Amino acid sequence: MPRAFKDYEIVIAKYCTRSNHITFLGEVMGYDDKKYNVRTLATTDGYYRVKQDLIIKCHVYELQRASQVDIDNMIHRQKSVLGGIMHDFKYYTNNHHRNDNMKKGLAYTSFALQRLLDQDYKRRFVNTNSIERNRYVY
Repeated sequence: MPRAFKDYEIVIAKYCTRSNHITFLGEVMGYDDKKYNVRTLATTDGYYRVKQDLIIKCHVYELQRASQVDIDNMIHRQKSVLGGIMHDFKYYTNNHHRNDNMKKGLAYTSFALQRLLDQDYKRRFVNTNSIERNRYVY
């Protein structure tokens, strides 16, 4: 049976479970057990929630091919998130308030934005985590 999405195709995913949801730009990494393995390139959540590339098992109905408009929207979103994190950094001048999640979120969001600007979707973040459908995305 033919697959709807090929490996390394760029997609927009709207991943939903009972406990969580996340919208992201991703790259199809494979297909098994009637689900697509999709690696996150950039998320709409931002801030401190997503701190690394994730590989998420998505159903076909949660995916759609990404257009250039989708990619441009994600770039705009990443710039907005990065600005929000930088605002928080300026607000918390004392390093005691800058928690580890804030620093990791800043590093990942900067990386994700640069990856999109360079259109280098094969570039991988240092940390990658695989997420099962019954687990939280955090």
